[in-house]
Amino acid sequence: MRVLTVSGDDLTNTDDLFKVAMHQIADAFAQLEKARLVGKLKAARERKRATGAKVEGRRPHTELLPDVVSLAKRLHRASPKTGKRRSLREIAAELARAGYINERGKPYAALSIKMMLGDQTGCKRDRGRIDIQTFRGSLDKRIQLGQPCLRNRPVS
Repeated sequence: MRVLTVSGDDLTNTDDLFKVAMHQIADAFAQLEKARLVGKLKAARERKRATGAKVEGRRPHTELLPDVVSLAKRLHRASPKTGKRRSLREIAAELARAGYINERGKPYAALSIKMMLGDQTGCKRDRGRIDIQTFRGSLDKRIQLGQPCLRNRPVS
């Protein structure tokens, strides 16, 4: 990569010792400014975290779309006639019929409805988080029972 000035001087030319020195000084100041900015932003996040406010991560549905969450909770209640609740997919379909769709223009996924309802446990797909002890226990059980697992799954 070559860096040229407006007058046409090549700043990447290493023949001139002063140009090399100026480039090194500019690099040192850039590194200093980056370290200062990172420290300032970290201190600001820590101050905000100390107040109990949410600092990082996505904002929850309850904060972004409170009317959608309240409707989902109302739809999740058990029917007084049958005593049964709607499934998460049925709730998503009802929300779509009411005009509430996700940011991609599709009905909400069952997992999104589950998160809206505040039930963050028991998800089949816990967003990549896995308890390694539980995984090892279930894997050992499958091996003992002769069931297919990751190690001895038949190749198709």
